[in-house]
This record gives sequence, structure tokens and C-alpha cells, in this order.
Amino acid sequence: MGRPDLTNQEREAILREVFLKSPGSYQSRLLKGYGEELATKYKCDVSTIRKVLARAKKQGVADGNMLVSVSNWRKGWKQTFTPQEDSAIHLGKTDIKLATLHRYLKHGKFRTHSSAVRPILTDANKYVHLKFATSTVGCDMVLNEMHDYVHLDEKWFYITKEKRTFYLVPGETEPYRKCKSKRYIIKVMFLSAVARQRYHDARVRVTLCDEGLRAAFTAYEAQVWSFALAPQPPNSSDINILDLGFFAAIQSLQHRSSAKTIDELVGNVQRAFVE
Repeated sequence: MGRPDLTNQEREAILREVFLKSPGSYQSRLLKGYGEELATKYKCDVSTIRKVLARAKKQGVADGNMLVSVSNWRKGWKQTFTPQEDSAIHLGKTDIKLATLHRYLKHGKFRTHSSAVRPILTDANKYVHLKFATSTVGCDMVLNEMHDYVHLDEKWFYITKEKRTFYLVPGETEPYRKCKSKRYIIKVMFLSAVARQRYHDARVRVTLCDEGLRAAFTAYEAQVWSFALAPQPPNSSDINILDLGFFAAIQSLQHRSSAKTIDELVGNVQRAFVE
């Protein structure tokens, strides 16, 4: 059985010894008998010593480049998969090493996909959704600009999140948060009325996008105001304007500042609203 290949450390040590022993002459040839001496020391053939030195010369060691690669460039058997096997791979059930999976991901073997749970819509829900969508389109096929719409909704804002990431300086005490359960996290309900910027044009008709407010209209209708309800269809979380855009932006800004009391929570939400 032959001797194993030289390690990278041994090849580098051979180069260093050649540089120290042969000032300048190693560019043409080794000193007489020095190649055999190194071969005996590192238990290899003289030709191996010459190959290591030749590789160093080829990489520019004669010009002062000391960052010489001394690896043997050998690789083991490279495992390959057919396109059918690639498409059938499941990340959690392959028993393939994590490094291999990561390499496949970098090479574009996999693609990421985010899947959200959608509400199940009945035929009646679909009809109401379609009716609501067509109500925003005029007879001239132009979308309603909603200048006379006011979006009404309520939103819970929590004093903290169940999981938060903190960045601490050396020596800083780790924050300790405790609560009986996530259902007991302090929260405050905010009532919101959001509308597009408009200018007074003598119109007094307002469409309210909420329900359950009809009882409050009597006093205002007596003042020549005209209200119309436009409630959103049931199971329509995907078209909730406030939850998808306005509330999400405020909540993201609100959690940038920590709060310990209800007053601080209200202040954070108000500052987020102004921003």
C-alpha cells in the first residue's frame, strides 16, 4: 500500500524549507542532494518535491507572490442527480446533508414559495364579492376614486409582541418579559376613520364602509347629511383596505419603540400615525 498524499500543511512546509535553504537557486533547480533529503524527511518521492516547487513557480513565486496554492486539486466522486430526482426532492425528508441542500439552493435547484391560508368562499360569498367589486366601477368603466368614502374599522394594538429580537451591547442586561399567556398581553383598541384627502365642493353625501352604524345616522340626516352604508363582504380579509395597508404600516412603526404602560403604547401609536 502506497503512502497517502501529502497534506496541504506538508506541501507548504516543503516550500518554506526550499526558500530558506536555496536563496535564489531554487528558481532553476534544487541544490544537489537537497531534494532527496526532503523526500526522506516527508516520506515521498523526489519527483513529488519537484512537482510542488514547479507548481509554486507557475503561480508566480519567483516574482514575489508568496500566496501559493499547494492543494492537490483532487476531488472524490461527485454525486449527480437526474432532473426527475431533483424535482422529487423534499427538503425535510431527503436525508441529504444541509451543506448539499444549501448548494442546490444557490444553484437554483429549488424555488421558494409563500403560501397563505385563504378563506373558503361559498357561492353566496363569491356573488357578494363580485357585486362589491362591480360597485366600484362606473358606467363609463372608470374606477371610483372614493373621494366620498370613509373607511371605518377598529384595531387592537398590543403593548409588545410575543417574540421580539433585541440587540444588546456587551455587558447590557438581557430584557426579561413575562406574562401569564399571550392572551394576557396588554392591548388597546383604536377606532379609525380613514378617507382620501378631499376639498369642499358642497357635496354632503358620505359613504361609510362599515356596518352597525345606522342608529347613529338619524341626528346627522336631520342636518341634511346623506349617509350610505357600503359594508365589506363577509370572509373578505384580502380586500380589507385598513388591515392590509394602513394598520399594518402603523403597527410596524409602533413596535419600533418599546412601551411598558398603556399611556406609552397610545403615544407610540399616535406617533406612528403621524409618521
